[in-house]
Amino acid sequence: MKFNEYVEMVFSLDAYHDGDDLLDAINKVRIRGGETNIAGALRYGREVMFSKSHGARPGVPKILILVTDGTSNLEESNTLQEANLTKAANVIIYTVGVTDRLDRDLLQKIASYPEYYFFVSHFTQLHGILQELINRTCTEAVTTTKAATRSQPKMVGDMSPGTSASRPV
Repeated sequence: MKFNEYVEMVFSLDAYHDGDDLLDAINKVRIRGGETNIAGALRYGREVMFSKSHGARPGVPKILILVTDGTSNLEESNTLQEANLTKAANVIIYTVGVTDRLDRDLLQKIASYPEYYFFVSHFTQLHGILQELINRTCTEAVTTTKAATRSQPKMVGDMSPGTSASRPV
């Protein structure tokens, strides 16, 4: 899926069964400028993209990588709430900020853990973090699939004693 002020399904999770075909499809996605509705993208991912009808499978981790070059300026007051709802739905969120025209603090809060936030100053540098994202998400998928139970990511605003934003080991 891709988003600006609107969210658009580019292809379902089950559309490709080969890594090369998937990467080719991703490379063909045309990005349009516009406003930045991160809340809408998180909601759409949670409610539509990760639904059984779009290829989500039981027992397979739901990992969302949100890439943005802007600050949330549509539904901005809903952004953290949508992030929390998405995490509560057992979706693991990585965020990638591109350019300095964004709110790094917000993207760290949206991510399931602060270390799941990445930054590059230009889109041409995305390739430089691709291998790290692949390594982390594949490790996350294997770990999540094997784990019978896992502590939930910290929800933004959870200031209960003993809570921590650090990733459980």
